[in-house]
Amino acid sequence: MKQLIFDIGGTYIKYAYFVDEKVTTGSFPVTDNNGKEDVPNALRNFLKNYQVDEIGVSMPGPFDFTNGISYMDFKLPSIYKKNVKQIFQEIFPNAKILFIHDAVAFSLGALSENPKLKEKKMAVIMLGTGLGYGYIDHGRVIVSKEKETFPCVGRMPYLDGVIENYTAASALVRLANEAGYKFKYVKEMAIEAEHDDKLKDIFYQVGKTLGEVMNARKVVTPFSYIMIGGGASNVWHLLKEGFESVCKISYQIIKDSTMCPINGVRLALRLNDEKQYLKIVNE
Repeated sequence: MKQLIFDIGGTYIKYAYFVDEKVTTGSFPVTDNNGKEDVPNALRNFLKNYQVDEIGVSMPGPFDFTNGISYMDFKLPSIYKKNVKQIFQEIFPNAKILFIHDAVAFSLGALSENPKLKEKKMAVIMLGTGLGYGYIDHGRVIVSKEKETFPCVGRMPYLDGVIENYTAASALVRLANEAGYKFKYVKEMAIEAEHDDKLKDIFYQVGKTLGEVMNARKVVTPFSYIMIGGGASNVWHLLKEGFESVCKISYQIIKDSTMCPINGVRLALRLNDEKQYLKIVNE
């Protein structure tokens, strides 16, 4: 069995090529040689070097995950209202092709890392620039009729904005800069925080807010475990104390957030029936 799994983002397309259990991973830009954003040709140029039986794609929404059509108007303009599925079918007309929402893929990847949680209800947090959230009920990710994780916790109202404005990487950078620092990225902020108590306190407060949010979510939709990943989880040692000061729910940090959505797509391909891994709710 030959599988190509893609995780399509706004700058790079990450991939994993499986030949049975042997895997090769890497990434390539969404731009062409001239620097113009061009996902269709980036994919075509990549695909011509492979032979596959199955293709799985983790894709941000809004997206028609059944028919493979993108409705994102805020990034990846080269595929807006285009049929991405046809790009794959041009080269591999007989391959099985599956698209799933990136947060669903990440949630399933978290489940594949800890399969014993299939018998429980758990939450999955994706700490990136924004806050991704997934809820899994006995092995199935709760999704909307558009097959996106539901609810979208990060965009829920909170104070004078939305939750992700106070819990994600963007919140850390914003709060630090409001305090007089000049950071672009959490990574550089975390390095300075090792010897700066003022910055440590910002991490503490954001961690605490995230813990309060998870306590509130547990009241609405009970769960007994949390899986935490995403790029900002790399600075969890700075967020941990604040989070644990208010949230006593058992949790673990995902080992490899880069492979997590890829593993999730592969799990969905293996299950072969979306009823086995999705639970659509009436909004």
